[in-house]
Amino acid sequence: MPKRIAWSIACVALLLWFTGLGFAQASAESAVRGNLAGSVVDPSSALVQGAKVTLSGPMGQRSAQTDQEGRFLFQVLVPGFYSVKVEKQGFKSTDVKGVEVVTGRTSSISVKMEVGTSATTVEVTGGAITVDTESTAQASNLTDTFYQSVPMGRGVTGLFYAAPGVASGGGTGTANPSISGATGLENNYIADGVSITDGAFGGIGVYSRVYGSLSSGINLSFVKEVQVKTGGFEAQYGKSTGGIVQIVTKTGSNAFHGSVGGYFAPQQFEAQRLQVDDFGLGGSQQKFNLQGKTLHQSNYDADAQLGGYVPGLKDHLFFFGSFNPQWNRDYNQFALYRNPSDLGTAGLAGPTQTHLGNYSVPVRVYSYAGKLTFRVNDHHQFEGSAFGDPTYGDVNANGNLGPQTASKTTFDKLQYGTRNVAARYNGTLTPTWLFNASWAWGHNNLNDTPAFPDTYVVVDRIQRNPCGPPVFSPECTATTNALRGQYVRQGLGYFENTTGDNYGLNFDTQKVFNFLGQHTLGLGYRYDRSHYDGTKFRTGPTIPIDAATAINGIGLDPNDPLQAPLYNALITNGTNASFQMRDGGPTACGDNVNYAELYVPGMTECPDGGIPVYLRQDRGEFGLLNFKTTSLYHTVFAQDAWSPSKYVTISAGVRWEQQHVEGVNARYTFNDNWSPRVGISVDPWGNRKTKIQRGV
Repeated sequence: MPKRIAWSIACVALLLWFTGLGFAQASAESAVRGNLAGSVVDPSSALVQGAKVTLSGPMGQRSAQTDQEGRFLFQVLVPGFYSVKVEKQGFKSTDVKGVEVVTGRTSSISVKMEVGTSATTVEVTGGAITVDTESTAQASNLTDTFYQSVPMGRGVTGLFYAAPGVASGGGTGTANPSISGATGLENNYIADGVSITDGAFGGIGVYSRVYGSLSSGINLSFVKEVQVKTGGFEAQYGKSTGGIVQIVTKTGSNAFHGSVGGYFAPQQFEAQRLQVDDFGLGGSQQKFNLQGKTLHQSNYDADAQLGGYVPGLKDHLFFFGSFNPQWNRDYNQFALYRNPSDLGTAGLAGPTQTHLGNYSVPVRVYSYAGKLTFRVNDHHQFEGSAFGDPTYGDVNANGNLGPQTASKTTFDKLQYGTRNVAARYNGTLTPTWLFNASWAWGHNNLNDTPAFPDTYVVVDRIQRNPCGPPVFSPECTATTNALRGQYVRQGLGYFENTTGDNYGLNFDTQKVFNFLGQHTLGLGYRYDRSHYDGTKFRTGPTIPIDAATAINGIGLDPNDPLQAPLYNALITNGTNASFQMRDGGPTACGDNVNYAELYVPGMTECPDGGIPVYLRQDRGEFGLLNFKTTSLYHTVFAQDAWSPSKYVTISAGVRWEQQHVEGVNARYTFNDNWSPRVGISVDPWGNRKTKIQRGV
């Protein structure tokens, strides 16, 4: 298999050698910068060749000259606002102010010069045309200019929904939306070139099989722009069957800038949230047992940020830093069980669990971001960035099922978050040849600490009939029905501690040349190495397993090389367990060996008014309690955007992928995956204000 990879890389390297191209940053990570293109014409709309174009922006000035077709192009620009000055002998100088460059797009302007002396300056105020007619992708760029002008939550994930084609993901959580009809776990999330997609499930930041989306603490305080791609991806984009979300953090500039602020949304600012029991039941008191629910939420955060240049290195070395602590809290109400769990067994008092009252779940997030940019000259630039969102909770009833408990033995403490680092180089080797390279590391972790680690989880199914899980049937909603349905009687049960690491190395290049029109040829290679490791624990002591049970009862062969690790782990660790408490039925009355007699108000099966119950183990980890997984991912892409005229752009490319995945007991290689990409974009009037596109 390594030989096949080596041949693929060698072929691409030879292609680059003979075409005079090089490598650079690949895939979606390349879109942390933008481009600015333009054309210069005289009063008769004839093209002006050889005009000097000076671009002024956050990191100083750059200059270029218009080509034979009166066009100019500035590449690898930091997102933000720029001014453009055009000079040509025999014409008045023209200044264009307020030109906005956005992530992953080529903004365009058209400059019309007036005849006169260069000492006279004509000022034009107006933004660039941000319709990128050379791209066939469907994308929305949501800049800080936009989100500062509209009501928006503080978390970056709320901004995703401002893009067309984005809707709620339902069970995947609000932080993981459905994009173009896919589920919320089919998107690819990238921040400053770092994949912040959970390696196990595909959610943003940290995602848990127990608690679902724990989101990412990235805050709008240090976000410059978010680009949401919903379809029509070019060949450099992959690892997504939904959308691609790219987040770009802020950057320093030649002007010192900073702010200190505070934001608050106290619980008193929102009405009490209505939940399922509050609808269609004739009032909250009609149903005898009420589910737990979230009544309110509160959010507070402080923000401090500073950016600028390092003294003595103006125009060359820039910095930006931000710290954003957040204090979030859910105000919940535990389930209102009117019926006691039981009145105990014969001679023993029961816990009579009913209602734990109201409680709050606090979460503290300490988000941070930092970026250092070194601009060697107009042609070479290095940048490093780091950001994270360590998050801490207290011992509490966590998750969506937390409010349904009536026992504090189900409580636990969560700590989770991400740490991300990226380094990149951007080089403009010639006015038409772009070279980039980048390295990135993304880390996420989840630590779950049970409050009662020695307590087995027991799911009580005794009161399940006739209601079962809470449903809206007359038997369940009647105030005369005291049965509380199925519920967790005690114990947290399954919990896991996980860590994920994603390492990425990217190379990509882009060359612009003319042959029967203008071509923008891109080639690239990307390598990812991902690890996702964790534990599979349950609360309560482990149950020893002897050799006879492992061999005869479970069917493990200690002499089989594949089964031996499981056999040894089972003998060494035993098994953890979760249990169900079940009703033995009237025929079990009087059997004091296999059953215990429990007294539950509203239920009777035995002559003395009790019911026979027993415990049944329904889950257990019969094997390794730790897991380690690895993924090795290679991709090579080639793409050409050909514009035979200013009215049409045809994009054609191909993407090759190979992925090797390896778990505890199995490994597999998905080899030679080819993906063609074809698209066409039509600019009906050739003015870059409108486009009709189609991509497959």
